[in-house]
Amino acid sequence: MATPRTTRATGDTRSARAQMKTADQTARVGKDARAKAVKEGRLTVPLVVKAKEEGGEDASMDFLLAENVGIMPLMEWAAASDRDVQSADGLKAVYYVLQDVVDEGDWPEFRKFSREAKAEAGELLDFANAALEALAGRPTKDASGSSDGS
Repeated sequence: MATPRTTRATGDTRSARAQMKTADQTARVGKDARAKAVKEGRLTVPLVVKAKEEGGEDASMDFLLAENVGIMPLMEWAAASDRDVQSADGLKAVYYVLQDVVDEGDWPEFRKFSREAKAEAGELLDFANAALEALAGRPTKDASGSSDGS
């Protein structure tokens, strides 16, 4: 008798499940902006910049997400959440989150693409939300130095 195999959700499936668990359903990321799995379990998220002129084409580029994201940029973002995103504190907090979630090898290209495509605050926030949702759904490793119960 064959034993049933359990399969582990990966890539788009895992991202979709994490997204469905989002408490604020209005914050959910659209399918075209969700993370995609690439080599060795790494994730990419597209930055989608809407066309500025009627009849123009949207610009989009996928960026590799960092493997490790620190808590400090998220805390700074949370601390600035009561301020307008367009304020100096709000912009700085979003910048730090973006810098932390984008892989350092992709960071220069991310900045260049954002400038050249003239990404707006909302588009960068959509990217940050998609990246954070994808990273939240990624399996985590045990913290180093954690107790093993002995």
